[in-house]
Amino acid sequence: MPSFWTAAFGLRIKSVGLPGSGDRVVVEAGDPIEGAVVVAHYDGDRLVGAVSVNRGRSLPAYARRLRAERCIGPVENKTAGM
Repeated sequence: MPSFWTAAFGLRIKSVGLPGSGDRVVVEAGDPIEGAVVVAHYDGDRLVGAVSVNRGRSLPAYARRLRAERCIGPVENKTAGM
């Protein structure tokens, strides 16, 4: 599963899955204004990725959900044939 982390300007940013492939973004924890947030990315109702800023301990649960949902069936590749 794709993942990365980085630290810059006092922010710890972590990501799992493919957040750029979603069509909907939901702030699921924290507050972006306060600099600590978890944002989930969905394609329809299916979780496709998550990004955290200064809340990295939340990401393992999203990684587990992504692995579980991946076992249900493939995600359509919207860029195929482009």
